[in-house]
Amino acid sequence: MAGQGFPFTKSSLPASLPSFKTAASYNCPTPNSATPASRSRASSSIDDWQYETSQVIRALETSDDARSLRLTHHDCLLEPVSKKAGKMKQQITRLTSLDQGRASQIVALENKINEQSCAGSTAEVVDDAQRARIDEIQRKVDMTTQVTVDAAVLLKQNNKDIEQFESKHSLHELLIAKLEEARAEHLIIINDLGTKYNDLNDAVHLLEQRSHTISEASQDHDVVKSHITRLKQAHGDILAAHSIMLQNHVMLNDRLMSVEQRDNALAAQLYDAAAMESRMSDIELSGSDALAAAEVLQNDHLDLRSRIVRLEERDHEQLNGQLEAIKKDSYRQLSRINTVQESTASVTESIKALKEQYSAQARHIELLTKKAKKSSDWVKYLTEVTNTQKDLIDSLQLKLEQQKVSGTQFKLDIESRIEQLMSGNQKREDAMIERIKALENKTSLTLASPYAQPKSAGLNARSEGVGTSSTRKKPRKF
Repeated sequence: MAGQGFPFTKSSLPASLPSFKTAASYNCPTPNSATPASRSRASSSIDDWQYETSQVIRALETSDDARSLRLTHHDCLLEPVSKKAGKMKQQITRLTSLDQGRASQIVALENKINEQSCAGSTAEVVDDAQRARIDEIQRKVDMTTQVTVDAAVLLKQNNKDIEQFESKHSLHELLIAKLEEARAEHLIIINDLGTKYNDLNDAVHLLEQRSHTISEASQDHDVVKSHITRLKQAHGDILAAHSIMLQNHVMLNDRLMSVEQRDNALAAQLYDAAAMESRMSDIELSGSDALAAAEVLQNDHLDLRSRIVRLEERDHEQLNGQLEAIKKDSYRQLSRINTVQESTASVTESIKALKEQYSAQARHIELLTKKAKKSSDWVKYLTEVTNTQKDLIDSLQLKLEQQKVSGTQFKLDIESRIEQLMSGNQKREDAMIERIKALENKTSLTLASPYAQPKSAGLNARSEGVGTSSTRKKPRKF
């Protein structure tokens, strides 16, 4: 697990997160103060640290769950947008088919008029009626051209909205790229924290080994053992939480891939909107062709009068039936144009809904950036905590080395004191021997004096006794 470290991603952290203690507040036991009270304080401080780290991991898990819920909500919001885009495509195809049908009807009408002009003549009454019918047709054509102009205006507005949407989409892509760069930087920082955490674990293992050697003579060896097992269990819990956070990280990456796929789908919808614009331009061209045909009909009115006179009796009933059919078709076209206007209103409403959704997305991205800043602050704080813990471990190691040096100095002091005592005893023994020799010399001088002749035997016996005692009571050397 070297190089991975804690799974502290830069996701959103809640405001009610518990505050870490500083390294100065932990009462770590030193080798000189290996008492039950200091060990209990150290175990309680490490238990507090364990509890706080578990709370942080739980808070991170809840934040990741909230992010996953927001992504699913995003997906649910994008599904109706894609459905509306499909409906818009269907409406555009229907409008183009209707326009083609209208153009074919106008061509058929022109062909019929030409055929009737070649066939015969009609009366002046039919001429007036025909003129009124032609004016009505012209009015309907003007209405259709007005509708096409309105549709073109709506299309321009839609194009403007689409351009705004594209600009917002590019901004969103830039924000997502920045977030990905920040996530990569945060992952690098987290890996550095992981290496530092592994170094701390190695230092803790060394301290545990040294504490084993120190605590063999103490009575709290079982307490230290249980504390070490608790530390190992906490280490295992942290590793399990790290694996869970890695899985959540993979899930978030998958969700980002799905968001990118939805963005590609929106780009395809924009391409379809451009195709719709080209189709509307084709519709405008067909409307201009219809206007040109109507102008040709007006210019050829005199020719039509002469031709209508020749078609008076033969084609009167046929023209009435055809005009009724044309009237019905025009009414149908008006109803279809009304449906087109209603569909354009629904399209504008859907575009407004899209704008609201993408403004919500922008707000969500701003929240994500704020949460990323918060997570960077947390990373800075954790680096400070690790540095202070390193300093504490270094101070503990220095104290251990000082204890070793003090033990060796104590041994050297004891040996020097023993040597001083032995040298003092030797000096005292030498002084005692010299004093005994001086006494022996005095006794020998007194025995050699002329005034001690009668007591020579006793003195000789005493001198012999003194000499034997001096030889017998010779002090021993250490």
